[in-house]
Amino acid sequence: MKKIVLIYLATLCCVCVNAVDIKRYVKEGGTGNGLTWEAPTGDLASVLGLASQVDNLTVYVGEGSYVGDFVIPSNVSVTGKYDGKDGYINGNLHTLFIGDITLNSFLGYAEVEGSVKMCNATMVQVTVSDSRQEYGVWVENANGLDKSLLKGCIITNNNIGLQLTYGVAELERCVVYQNKKWGVYGKRGHLEARFCQFSENASTGIQMYSTDVSCRLYRCYISENKGGGFHGAETRDAMYTDSRQRFISCSFFNNHSQSTGSAIWARSRVYVDNSLFLFNQSEAADGAAIYCMFDGNQFVNCTIMNNKGGVCLSKNFGDRPGGEPDPLLVNCALWNNGEDFVNPFNRTYKLQTCAMQTGGSGIPELDAERGLILLEAENEGTTPGGMYIALDSNLVPKPGSCLINRGTPLNDTEALDYNGRHIGALGGTDIGACEYQGEYKWVPNIPGMKFFNIDYRLASTTYNGTAYYSLIPKGCEDPDTKRIETTFATIYLGTKRNAYAAIPDTPFMAVYREGKPGEKALCNILAKDENEGIFRWNYVEYISGKTRPVVKKHPSLKNYFLITVDGRTQNLKMYN
Repeated sequence: MKKIVLIYLATLCCVCVNAVDIKRYVKEGGTGNGLTWEAPTGDLASVLGLASQVDNLTVYVGEGSYVGDFVIPSNVSVTGKYDGKDGYINGNLHTLFIGDITLNSFLGYAEVEGSVKMCNATMVQVTVSDSRQEYGVWVENANGLDKSLLKGCIITNNNIGLQLTYGVAELERCVVYQNKKWGVYGKRGHLEARFCQFSENASTGIQMYSTDVSCRLYRCYISENKGGGFHGAETRDAMYTDSRQRFISCSFFNNHSQSTGSAIWARSRVYVDNSLFLFNQSEAADGAAIYCMFDGNQFVNCTIMNNKGGVCLSKNFGDRPGGEPDPLLVNCALWNNGEDFVNPFNRTYKLQTCAMQTGGSGIPELDAERGLILLEAENEGTTPGGMYIALDSNLVPKPGSCLINRGTPLNDTEALDYNGRHIGALGGTDIGACEYQGEYKWVPNIPGMKFFNIDYRLASTTYNGTAYYSLIPKGCEDPDTKRIETTFATIYLGTKRNAYAAIPDTPFMAVYREGKPGEKALCNILAKDENEGIFRWNYVEYISGKTRPVVKKHPSLKNYFLITVDGRTQNLKMYN
């Protein structure tokens, strides 16, 4: 009997249960069973009800309007704008959901006239507008580090565009505009936004309401909001990144507010790099583009121009204990703001290598020691020794600008400026958000080469007697002026014209950063991101003057490099 039981149990263990995955097709007015596109059903609610009986349900929805409050469970994928071809989205079709959607999985290629409440979910190319709720999109994930993703979405004409209540909301290439209150309202969690636009909202573009919410914005455009661009409390929740409000290569343009801080109202721990502040207007008597309540904020390589006031300091600024604060501004250019520093309470602040029209210490020797430049009122001029900002229409310094190579060198040797071009391209760091790249010419008798499926040529520029080299895409030469323009796809080489190599059979290349013999050098492994251009993915250290590291695809370990440095080999993972 015991033997029979064991055999029976072993048989049960060998039984395989196959997952049940089904597809259903929905079209307005459909009267079929939904098993095929030729016989679609018109009852979306009934189709979604099948989710509890199967493992995975894929729903394709054609053109039409679908009225009701729908729940999309975690095992369901709903794709709109469908016309019968799997894997193909017909952008000419309109799939409209009228009502409130609870989304726990995937919704793509549709319009929602109502609201979407997301939990650990993904939306792709969905327009959310005219919500009956207080919000257009609500993100409340199951756990603090869980993520909801919005990609290519438009959120408009709601009371609050997007409300973040818990977890991470990740936005990529989204537009949040013309909402009746805030564009984004954060209560708890972390907002991660890349290549997004927050514009023309009736109140603040991005409102980080509490100390439990943080954000990181990369190459975002915050403009024409009526209650200011960004308003941020001091974040203290260490669950999210480094608990800072972080802006990298962003533009704050033509925002308005009744109070000071028309572009940024910063309590503390707001960090901004390589960003533009232009034409922001505050109605307050002490109005300025940037308002700092406390110290602990920092702006690095920013251009602050043509605003009503540059930076305003509150009566509490500098009161926190903790020793000498970091500089408030580093490598920043302030010009034509009326007052660069609005300081009604005469608070002490620290600057480092900045250019401005007002706000110096009044002691020339002290200003010189800190690298401060007092700018002329004109953009360009002929006065010998005049400190002219000399920016072109793209806010890039012209050859005669006093900003070139006058900044403090950055710790990140591969940092990029506002335009995605290399900082330090001419051996130093400029003041302001946009780095002067030099006047390039093609190097003769050097054949073209291909990296990342882009045709490159070697080009050089000379500054203060030193030649600097870059690989520049062939299409970057103006056909009329023959001027060569560097772009986000430029590969900066430095002073070594041959310091690069392809990594065969991989989508990577190596660029060698070398100094004098015996100094530390870097072998940078570069990759191409469709959004960012060329960026450093990883690096290996070695000693200048010795044999350069050899980087190859590993012969046996999938997705690994095999790197040889000074006769020793090591493995490096190719992808995270």
